[in-house]
Amino acid sequence: MHNEFRDYLDSHTNSSGKFVVIGDFNLHVDKVDDFDAVKMKELLFALNFDQHVQAPTHIHGHTLDLVITRSSEAIVKNLQSHAPIMSDHTPLTFSLVTKRPPQERKLVSFRKLKDI
Repeated sequence: MHNEFRDYLDSHTNSSGKFVVIGDFNLHVDKVDDFDAVKMKELLFALNFDQHVQAPTHIHGHTLDLVITRSSEAIVKNLQSHAPIMSDHTPLTFSLVTKRPPQERKLVSFRKLKDI
């Protein structure tokens, strides 16, 4: 496990706002005897993060693609894995449950071009 990723997660354990990491980690997190996968799971547990993908995401049957959030945030809903389309990885879909940010209001002034 790279220290850079550990430092990245550690820097976001108490940051404000919602936090989601999504990507192809190329770790077989479904294998209990994979050293790197075990270290990843231990790191996530130690820093209070959850990994939400439980199904295989690769055509060879391993879970390589991960969706990670803080354990305190229940923001991932309806996560589904779909049949591969153009890759050897299965697409993942899910909903993020979060509040929409307040709409920013701007005052815009202009002249009518016909009046010039």
